[in-house]
Amino acid sequence: MKNLAEIFHVEICVPSLVETLRNGRGVEVSRKEARAGDLVVACGEAQIGVGLDNSCKTVLSNSSSRASFRWESDTDFDGSYGGPSTIYRLLK
Repeated sequence: MKNLAEIFHVEICVPSLVETLRNGRGVEVSRKEARAGDLVVACGEAQIGVGLDNSCKTVLSNSSSRASFRWESDTDFDGSYGGPSTIYRLLK
């Protein structure tokens, strides 16, 4: 199975994606407003995942060691990045 970078032939850089979201391609939402499909960005912009349910309580993200989206965690990536995550909804 190919990962996103292979499919789109780009290197995914979380800080540049966050900048794009903040510049009109997305809107920050609260955990209460979050829903499946929203993007969850770890504290420090070190990791990104996709919310799988309402409130994004379960997040699926890339596992570098497996080179695919296989890491299932909580909203804050199981505490791996030292703080709360930010949730964004993509805009059309």
